[in-house]
Amino acid sequence: ILSARRQGTRDERVSNLANMANDQFNVYRAQFGGKGRTTRRPGLLERVIKNLNGILNDMRDMNAKGTRSEINTKNIGIVRENLNLYQDELNKIKEARDTTTLEDFAGMLGGAANDAMATYRENFAGQSRATRDLDLLSSLIDEMYEIALQMREVQDAEPSLDVNNRNLQIVLDNLIMYQTEYRRIQEAKGQG
Repeated sequence: ILSARRQGTRDERVSNLANMANDQFNVYRAQFGGKGRTTRRPGLLERVIKNLNGILNDMRDMNAKGTRSEINTKNIGIVRENLNLYQDELNKIKEARDTTTLEDFAGMLGGAANDAMATYRENFAGQSRATRDLDLLSSLIDEMYEIALQMREVQDAEPSLDVNNRNLQIVLDNLIMYQTEYRRIQEAKGQG
């Protein structure tokens, strides 16, 4: 992957790096934007930050090696600005989690799962598969997976917390259903 980033013409490399940065921005928007801080998994945001730092280093490296591009310079500024925002958000997420009891955290995760399931029902249940938005469903699958990971952490810390155990099973069941539905939508769209 790192080698592929450095292939192609200057304009192709600038475009590829910008697209990779946009992919990370999309992860942030889908998984963090407008969501309760306590229920967001810090590890995912740390990965986004790490990926953006690698992309930023490649962008800077291009400029340092004489392939300076006005677009690349502008993109460096955009990535830096988002990195600062994301690092600040990561700190706020950690602070929010530090002040929340395990029981409250489990309840908040259940609420986040309910929100994701409501979005699914609103946008997919009873609808024609051929007209459904696979990107939205992919985002919901990712969100349910993130919630399941955190519910599993709660289960590991407090195995006797029944509400979390029941919620985890519901989330896993829905996650499997959403993944199956994703394949069925692909087939209905002629993409499977």
